[in-house]
Amino acid sequence: MKKNPFNLKCFFLLCLFSLCFSLVFSQEKAVVIGKSKSGKVETILGYLNVYPEDLGKFKKSPDNVINAVNMQSLNGYDNWRLPTEEELSLMYANGDNLGLKGRNYMTRENNNDEKEYYVRLVNTNNTSTYTGGDSGSGGGTGLGSGKGNGGGVSYGTGNRGYTYMPDLTVSETGTVYVEVHVDTEGNVVEAHVINNSKYPTTITNPRIQADCISKAKTAKYRKGKEELRIIVFK
Repeated sequence: MKKNPFNLKCFFLLCLFSLCFSLVFSQEKAVVIGKSKSGKVETILGYLNVYPEDLGKFKKSPDNVINAVNMQSLNGYDNWRLPTEEELSLMYANGDNLGLKGRNYMTRENNNDEKEYYVRLVNTNNTSTYTGGDSGSGGGTGLGSGKGNGGGVSYGTGNRGYTYMPDLTVSETGTVYVEVHVDTEGNVVEAHVINNSKYPTTITNPRIQADCISKAKTAKYRKGKEELRIIVFK
């Protein structure tokens, strides 16, 4: 029986296409899983920064590795840490962009389980992107007059007063400090949670923090100088 060269050619091309597709798919998985699609730090809800790739797989918290990452300020921060269970839930909700699919990750709560988990670090956006240098000085209206390097925005002190302030109560015991950047018209142009010795945020629930940030952005101050203010939720 004479073989049909056309059928053989089609079969060969089909096999070649299948092989190429498999190689491309495998390569895509190798790139995406365990690494963010952008290859950069991803920020969730405006405050939770996620390291761009996994550090590896560990049975307990790799403190030495995390310390080394922070000492070098890799990816622009020096406060990387393990996520909480709630933060990990937010990360899984954004799993496609972060490359978390099909992996179990270590958290602050399970890091002593003696089970192997992948490690992806996070930090919260507690550092102001506005660098003023000197604290703002104010009389009755508390208008900031910072004169730091680069002409950054400083904190304003005193009672500036607002034309609208949202509900400051939260559903959990504790405190959330939110730093807001206020423009000359009294509008809040940026807000984020801060946590330091002067302003110790004790509520770590990411949903409550996100709600506080959202509320803070609706605040409306009286007109004045551009400055940073603190809103306390408790």
